[in-house]
Amino acid sequence: IEQYPSMKQQIETLYNANATEEDWFCPEVDIASLDKSQVVSETPTQVKVAVTYNFEPSAGEPHGLGDRCRGFGTRYFTFDKGAGGQLSLVSMSGAQRSGS
Repeated sequence: IEQYPSMKQQIETLYNANATEEDWFCPEVDIASLDKSQVVSETPTQVKVAVTYNFEPSAGEPHGLGDRCRGFGTRYFTFDKGAGGQLSLVSMSGAQRSGS
């Protein structure tokens, strides 16, 4: 995603606000690092990327969750392309808290 500098921040913001992991055992997680990314499809109006990431419990989560709420995952993120190549994140695959 190096060719799209605005992707990283948008991915982290959406994931941190909405993602869950381990079949809801980990209801609030944050991205610790983005490890690998690949554009899987691109059209004049949209870009879809696969992102492999390392996750950890959110700062406010109970610390008793242990290492089960630390790990790696892969999700797909879809961006709409706007005028001038601006990107807007419109969806993320995988389990998410309600309202997302």
